[in-house]
Amino acid sequence: MLPGRGEPLSFDAENGLPQLAGVFALVEVHRWDEPMVEIPDREALRLFLRGRGLSWRLAGEAAQHFGTPLRVTKRGTLAWLRKP
Repeated sequence: MLPGRGEPLSFDAENGLPQLAGVFALVEVHRWDEPMVEIPDREALRLFLRGRGLSWRLAGEAAQHFGTPLRVTKRGTLAWLRKP
């Protein structure tokens, strides 16, 4: 549904640490992959999809294809680094 969904970014949670480790010493890393957002109804889902690049029309159409409430999983990494 979302434009570019699933395409890797130049730097994200899955590929960012090897890039950082090539320049810095990793001190500590925290990762998460958890359901963190609950979308309560179709109007909230339409707004969520609009905020991620869909037009109002496409967001409204897409929102009709999912049941609500809907939980959205967020994945990320927080790293503490230092120069070697």
